[in-house]
Amino acid sequence: MRNQKMSKSILYRYLSAEAALKTLETRSLRVSRLAELNDPFEWLLGVEDDSPEILKRHDELFQFMNENYGIISFSAVASDPVIWSHYANSHKGVAIEVNHDLDETLLKVDYVNERPTVPKHCARDPENHIEELRPIFSDFFRRKSPSWKYAHEYRVAAELNTCEVGGGMFFKKIPDNFVMRVIIGSRSSVSAKYVRRVLDSNGLNSVQIVKAHLSRKTYDVEIG
Repeated sequence: MRNQKMSKSILYRYLSAEAALKTLETRSLRVSRLAELNDPFEWLLGVEDDSPEILKRHDELFQFMNENYGIISFSAVASDPVIWSHYANSHKGVAIEVNHDLDETLLKVDYVNERPTVPKHCARDPENHIEELRPIFSDFFRRKSPSWKYAHEYRVAAELNTCEVGGGMFFKKIPDNFVMRVIIGSRSSVSAKYVRRVLDSNGLNSVQIVKAHLSRKTYDVEIG
């Protein structure tokens, strides 16, 4: 997959309290399946030809991608209260701050109006047009409507056959030196003492725990 290169980036994984604790307890990030994402336009292909044959092929392409890939989403910002409301259960959840070396698997989301389109000849015979389809698939991973721009999203495209499995879901193990801080939401009842115990028991002793709070002067969320 193509990406936009940077040296390092501090990113945030927003979760409900329950999901955050499970993530830390298992030291694993859940991989989201493409067919389960909350944006109904996500991975909805642009169509050059709406004949039944082409539409069937488009559905088959989507099913192929859904069966083989998933994503892990992060945000580049921690101060936006809307993100905390939408992705951390109205500030009752947690943000996990990570230091991500941007490699070939991390993609910066582009917010544009046009959906990626698979040409008719590729849709009819995808097996013989893999190289032509490769950059189009990259666009599918990276492209969302401008309405989602507030999320400042980065995402990892995960191959499902490289993931661990459990409970019908797919997971990626959290590597060493990846998590920097656990940020407990301003309305969260998550116990910092319990989080500390979880972190220490999973070899994440250097990870800091801080509390988010609402600014008294602006509409920002402040950390620590």
